[in-house]
Amino acid sequence: MEAYTEYSEHFFQGNYPKAAELMDPRDLEATREALLPVFLEAAKSPREDVRIYTDSFFNGVSPESRAQMSSTEVYVAFLNLVFPEGSDVRKVFESADLNVLRVDLQGDDKAEVHYEMIFEGRSVSKSVKMAKSSGTWYTRVNDDPKQIAQRFRELFGLTP
Repeated sequence: MEAYTEYSEHFFQGNYPKAAELMDPRDLEATREALLPVFLEAAKSPREDVRIYTDSFFNGVSPESRAQMSSTEVYVAFLNLVFPEGSDVRKVFESADLNVLRVDLQGDDKAEVHYEMIFEGRSVSKSVKMAKSSGTWYTRVNDDPKQIAQRFRELFGLTP
């Protein structure tokens, strides 16, 4: 499926703003709604180890502007935090090849793309869901943003 191949190319090269354009807008907004409040709260933490994460996440966004970050900005900030430029993981992604193995259509507006990532002589098979909206296919997030936010809450020692 061309839409997922294009998303993957941008993702693997670290061009997260372009990858975000190919994400389902509903998922981007759900990611913003789940993650942004956690990072805003964590930015007030007295713990230096927590502020290292929040400073990296907000990367130059002024404290006054943080609450107004767009869903794309939050998604990009999250990916840059998890896969920082120059990291070993990012280098692996940059050298990876992607082969779409099959596409299972689930009606007119849903699909599941089964693919293989090949990197450093190894192969990993995975799948990703896709959704069609207004004639355009979008990649869906694999992990529930609320669960990701909860893991960060725990990491930062924030109370629920």
